[in-house]
Amino acid sequence: MRFKKSTWVTASVILIIVALLQWSFITVNENEYQQQKLEAYLSKSALDFTNELEKLKALAGSEKANSHQLVEQFKACRISYKKLEGFTGYYFAYTERDLNGPPIAMVEEEPQSKYVRPPHGLQVIEEIITEKPLNKRRLLDEVNHTLGLAAKLSLSFKTLHPYDYQLFEIMQLRLVKIYTLGINNFDCQVIKTGISETKAALLSISNILNISYRNADFSMVNSSIDSAVAFLDRQQIKVNHGAEFDYFTFYRNYVVKANQTLINARKSILKFDPQNIRALNLDAATLFEKEAYNTYFFTKLQRSINGDMLPYLGKLLFFDPILSVNNSVSCASCHKPNMAYTDGLPKSYGFLKNDTLPRNTPTILNAALQRNLFMDASVLVLEDQAKTVVQNEREMHGDFKVVVAKLNQSSAYKKIFSQAFAGTKDTAISEEGILKALAEFQRTQLSFDSPFDKAMRGAGTVAQPVIDGYNIFMGKAKCGHCHFAGLFNGTTPPQYRESEFDIIGVPSSNKRPYKLDGDLGRYNVFKNDELKYAFKTTTVRNIAVTAPYMHNGVYKTLEEVVDFYNKGGGAGLGIHVPDQTLPDDKLKLTKDEKKKLVLFLQSLTDTSAVVHFSGQLPAIDDSASPLNKRIAGGTD
Repeated sequence: MRFKKSTWVTASVILIIVALLQWSFITVNENEYQQQKLEAYLSKSALDFTNELEKLKALAGSEKANSHQLVEQFKACRISYKKLEGFTGYYFAYTERDLNGPPIAMVEEEPQSKYVRPPHGLQVIEEIITEKPLNKRRLLDEVNHTLGLAAKLSLSFKTLHPYDYQLFEIMQLRLVKIYTLGINNFDCQVIKTGISETKAALLSISNILNISYRNADFSMVNSSIDSAVAFLDRQQIKVNHGAEFDYFTFYRNYVVKANQTLINARKSILKFDPQNIRALNLDAATLFEKEAYNTYFFTKLQRSINGDMLPYLGKLLFFDPILSVNNSVSCASCHKPNMAYTDGLPKSYGFLKNDTLPRNTPTILNAALQRNLFMDASVLVLEDQAKTVVQNEREMHGDFKVVVAKLNQSSAYKKIFSQAFAGTKDTAISEEGILKALAEFQRTQLSFDSPFDKAMRGAGTVAQPVIDGYNIFMGKAKCGHCHFAGLFNGTTPPQYRESEFDIIGVPSSNKRPYKLDGDLGRYNVFKNDELKYAFKTTTVRNIAVTAPYMHNGVYKTLEEVVDFYNKGGGAGLGIHVPDQTLPDDKLKLTKDEKKKLVLFLQSLTDTSAVVHFSGQLPAIDDSASPLNKRIAGGTD
């Protein structure tokens, strides 16, 4: 009996172990990542794209081919490319630009460099193929150039070895790009095939996931994408009859749902959260919430670990005129809280009496979410922006050695610095500490609770004219081609690595005869003729409360701004604008459309993050010091 019992126990243990091993094996197999199949799919997709380009080349070289045949085959090329676009952008950013980048020259922004990189790829082919008369020689050259890149892609994808977490990241970023740069015809502005291309891109997400995992359950992802595609089909019929595409409903009811199913699938399959440094938080439900963006992606990638004290210190310094040479000018002197951190002037007053600065004062709301600072994008991070302003002799004329010495006269400031930088190597008052604190305060100034944001998140509603205005913004008015949905500035999704610069031909005054404003913009940073009159594309969030507008404050109302763009920018006003990047053809917006567009822009207002200073500034230890008479916010 003892032997039988022992045998039974042993057998039972073996059976349990076998069962556990089988369960473990099944679990792994169930969601097994099939990297080689994904590589094969991508390589074949690149080969299919190459074959479509070869057909276009054959047509371009044929005497019998007509323009309709060329355009239809070009559409097939674009559809084929859209099936793999997310991977080209993720792994081969420069190749993607040459495959499907904007049809404008790219200036190499290096000191003393005069190199201008010519545009290439599908958008250039679109321009050539729709021009009359058709330049076949130029078309063949551009197709051949694109063919060479496509052939290299097919080879590269065979040995790509993408990690499983990268796959999900790419799928979610792909969804962002589909909405911000795809459905609105951003990269097909002449043939306007955004809807059909979006369908192809969405369906490729389902195909890629199903190919990449053996027996994984993507039914919810597939269902959400099928619903989105069905919506696109219904919208295509309406668009064909002259209606505007419903960008609002597409995002709120379909893109958000698809994104959530991708989040759920990722968390179910990966069982871990990849710690990549990226601009977007891939757990965020929408692009219309502050949790969606990582402010530290736009820094030198140094995350603060000092809690609330560092931004609190930054707030004190922001309102303290002690940073200026005569203790009268603070950051808040120009960035006034009651004006959404602007000053209401066309151009701000400088430090010197009766001195007008060269440009309009921008808001600091969401300033932390851009790749470049100042209208000419002359600095890259908030710390350098603050340093430039404090030291500028026409703005604050401060000297950091003097500022540090003044702050050291205050035991209160010493204590706050010590608390703000607790746990770091240096808790003493320093130039670096001042700049870090100012920057950290600005990173708290995020604005994503406007009525429109809440409506997009399903947490509120906006009136139909506002929705119509947004659809016009994204569609007919083409505002969303530069002010990308979500941030509504020129920081390019989905990677947010670059900021857009545009030459729009802003006049020096709003009176005839119109003359081009003399500010050379980006050219002053990099002396390249292609950059003359180029300025950073700023946010339109809170635009209703940050008048006047443009870098020189030339327009007082939103209606004037809309009218400027409706006429085709400076060139549309009859100004000679070298290399204007804004299309100079008229938008032909109706009076009602312009009114609705303004209503939408007004719905982007959210000043809930704005800080109003109350109380006393930290005192100087010597009660007789004239520094104790300084006024929070500075003197006007």
